[in-house]
Amino acid sequence: TRPLPAVLLDLQESGATGRLLLRRARVAKTVDLAAGELVGAASSTRDETLGHFLVGSGVITDEQHRAAVARAAQRQEKIGEALVAMGILTPGRLAEQLTAQTRHKLVQALRWSHGAWRFEPLAADAIPDGLRLRTIDVVLGGLRDTFDPEVLPDTVAALAGHPLELTDRGHRRVVDT
Repeated sequence: TRPLPAVLLDLQESGATGRLLLRRARVAKTVDLAAGELVGAASSTRDETLGHFLVGSGVITDEQHRAAVARAAQRQEKIGEALVAMGILTPGRLAEQLTAQTRHKLVQALRWSHGAWRFEPLAADAIPDGLRLRTIDVVLGGLRDTFDPEVLPDTVAALAGHPLELTDRGHRRVVDT
């Protein structure tokens, strides 16, 4: 019942290390956290795989994607490695895009109106090292980037007449709408 952005900020504030499992209908995602910070994400949706993400972002063409997939399959390497080996991406550009892809996977779930989540604490050494994004920046930036001003009037109207409880580190204040 707790919205995903609030869950993520709670995990960040507590410095949690582990895996957050998200599910909505046929979509499953995992979000890895180390000391509350985002270190990785995986998704079951095809358009969030690296190749499709890069094509959708305009970083590579469909033709380059197909060539990289063929090379990766032939040489048993990851598609990112194939793109670098083919000279399509530099290692630095690949790192930038992997970061953007990880952010994208999480941001897409922030506005889910329904779904389920479960957090599994893990030892620090069970979480891959490398990428590290500030969870608060990803959550707040993602909410800002996905904000739909046309939904706001309906949301405000639904709140009319209901008291809102505002809290600030232990101080409570009830506001009438």
